[in-house]
Amino acid sequence: MSEVSWFENTELSYAEFMLNNWRKRPAVFEKGLESISQKLSSELIYNTIIDISSSDYVESRMIQQATDKYHLAFGPFSKNEISTTLSNARNMLMVQGTDQHIPSLSELLTNQFGFLPRWRIEDIMITIGGSGASCGPHFDHYDVFLFQLRGEKHWQWDARRHEDEELDLDSDLRLLPSFDPEFSQTMGLGDVLYLPPGAGHWGIAGPDSMTLSIGIRNPTMVELVSNYTDELLDDHLAAKDNPRTLDDTLDPSNNALSGAMIDELHTRYLSFVSNRERMSHWFGRYMTELKEPDLIRPMEQSVVEHELAAHRLEDAPFRLTLPSRITHQDEFEPLQFFLNGEMFSLDLTCIDIISQLSRTREVAAKEIFGREESLMLMKSLMLNGAIQSMGAAQECA
Repeated sequence: MSEVSWFENTELSYAEFMLNNWRKRPAVFEKGLESISQKLSSELIYNTIIDISSSDYVESRMIQQATDKYHLAFGPFSKNEISTTLSNARNMLMVQGTDQHIPSLSELLTNQFGFLPRWRIEDIMITIGGSGASCGPHFDHYDVFLFQLRGEKHWQWDARRHEDEELDLDSDLRLLPSFDPEFSQTMGLGDVLYLPPGAGHWGIAGPDSMTLSIGIRNPTMVELVSNYTDELLDDHLAAKDNPRTLDDTLDPSNNALSGAMIDELHTRYLSFVSNRERMSHWFGRYMTELKEPDLIRPMEQSVVEHELAAHRLEDAPFRLTLPSRITHQDEFEPLQFFLNGEMFSLDLTCIDIISQLSRTREVAAKEIFGREESLMLMKSLMLNGAIQSMGAAQECA
């Protein structure tokens, strides 16, 4: 347990949180990230965030308030649009996927949120606003850790599990027209509020507020079943493997759907969808898919050889590119690892390399150049755009 990163200044242990709060009820960690807050706040300048929100590869939104109405606009936005909108303190800018562009935010996930497997984390959203800025009372379908990095934000929340049927259908936002908060607290620098899926919450910014929302990738069962069965159908059609569903037995004395026929259909259907190894492979690809795959830039073979020589010469660690998502499975043989929505075979001698990359996002050069299998693995990662070039890695260090 000592190896699990956890919040500061709290009597709530990681084990107690997982038992009593995770996916169940909210938790407040006052000054939970105090030691990193000042440094990260000084590094995270507005111009960087504004530059990101003007990119075609970033999901950004602006929420403007007029009396009791909220107006939603989607990016990308020009710098002038953002400046004009934020000149009204009650307006808000929300930028998704910032950890895929800002090294210090990726490091925040590795170092301060290491208790969460990285493949479970969706992204970090940054919210900027002045006094009174808000996106209204709402709820999310996923867990979220709300980290106050600059200024203050007053939060109200409840411990209910809200459903989509409660939402205001006339609003562009996922607003709860009837919201009766049970708790409230003003969050300052370094404070963290955890909210489980479905918990209603409403944050109202103070002056110069910046909040980081660490969201968990939490697909619904409908989304999972839909994606998995779509893949099964595509694979069977491509293989021209389309077995009949029922046998040829006819019973002219019975015009009803017999229990035997339903049993047969049920058995065949389960056989069609319930291959556990196949599901494991699909799930690994699904959970490492990128929202913006164009952020990945594969290396040419000649560049790979040049980069490997530079790493060997300088004894420099190999680091994952910021957008990359990676994990592996250790149950079936041959072993597989999953990278950015694709599956690759994994040599047993290299499982420690993938495991290290999954946890810390980097691996020492000596771990790569000591074994041929490790070197071949690293070449594959570089060809697939998962490893930073030496220049980019030095800038991030």
